[in-house]
Amino acid sequence: MVDAATRDILAQADGDEREEWRAELDPGRLAGLLRPAGAAPSAGDVWDHEEHRPGDELWLCLVEAEEGFELPVLLPGVPDAPNWWSEPAQRPLLPADHVAFLRSWHERFGAEVFFADGATLRLVVARPPSDPLTAARVAVEHFAYCSDLADDLPVMGNDRVRSTVWSFWWD
Repeated sequence: MVDAATRDILAQADGDEREEWRAELDPGRLAGLLRPAGAAPSAGDVWDHEEHRPGDELWLCLVEAEEGFELPVLLPGVPDAPNWWSEPAQRPLLPADHVAFLRSWHERFGAEVFFADGATLRLVVARPPSDPLTAARVAVEHFAYCSDLADDLPVMGNDRVRSTVWSFWWD
């Protein structure tokens, strides 16, 4: 899916823009722009999002599942990613696609679903990547999965993916 998203972005870009995207979406090149490994991951705040504030009323839904990454298959439409890809020819993000990303992140980084509602998804991450190349690869994965909250890719690789909380939002 990451390769397909990268190909689609490059196909839509023209000239200089294509080369800029190629540079940003290449984990090997992106890793060179990231800080070195060694610092502890930043402590994320699962409630640090403008849609939910302390005191807001939330609905709690308990779902019987072997693993949290199964949630999008058990509750189709959670999360809802209506604009996953802007090209009309692209198919929507399917529950199995969510599961593929979430399971991969669970197995590699201990990412667990903490919160999901409509178009918002937050993960608590036990072992965020610390080395630059892995952080760069995960930043590109995050961008392919959900570009709505995508800062520039170096910011994602230095900050967002090296945090104990990963947030995604689709509008």
